[in-house]
Amino acid sequence: MDRERILNFWASVKFKDHDSAAMHEHMAQRALAYRTNFYDPVEKATGIPWYLVAAFDMREEDFDHNGYLGNGDKLWRVTTHIPRGRGPFENWFDGAIDALKLDHVSPAFGEGNHWDIVTVLIAAEKFNGLGYFHHNLPSPYVWSGTSVQHAGKYTSDGHWDPNAWDHQPGVAGLLLALKLNHGIDLNEA
Repeated sequence: MDRERILNFWASVKFKDHDSAAMHEHMAQRALAYRTNFYDPVEKATGIPWYLVAAFDMREEDFDHNGYLGNGDKLWRVTTHIPRGRGPFENWFDGAIDALKLDHVSPAFGEGNHWDIVTVLIAAEKFNGLGYFHHNLPSPYVWSGTSVQHAGKYTSDGHWDPNAWDHQPGVAGLLLALKLNHGIDLNEA
């Protein structure tokens, strides 16, 4: 992944419009509400920043906490979406730890051994898969709802539509709302 390209995206990112800004702010408030009970314990167990765990939770299961962090499938069943065959899990925490270990989420996703904003954004893209990177597009998983997003989306596992738009809030938009509206330090290097 091109760290400079990602840094340039982050340096210039804006919300697509007022509705997108409001949607991402709503997601930021939800993430903050769940932080203590859900994301801080995962950060303590893994070293992965709570806001990245919250972003995965937002994208994969809309903060439901009854689904597997890796794909949103219900915790009490074996997963059928990629990654298939995981679980069942006793609780959200156990499923979250499994998903993060399975995808090897760590600062090694970036360069160096720290969680700067570029490393966080690269980790988010890799967690979802590198299909967009191979299409030479900014990942809508990361950039949806922002000025960086372009048309093109996997509408389901392995099914590409070059004209589709992702309407879910994106990881970068959530992080931007947390930074601008709540003063969250994203450990920028």
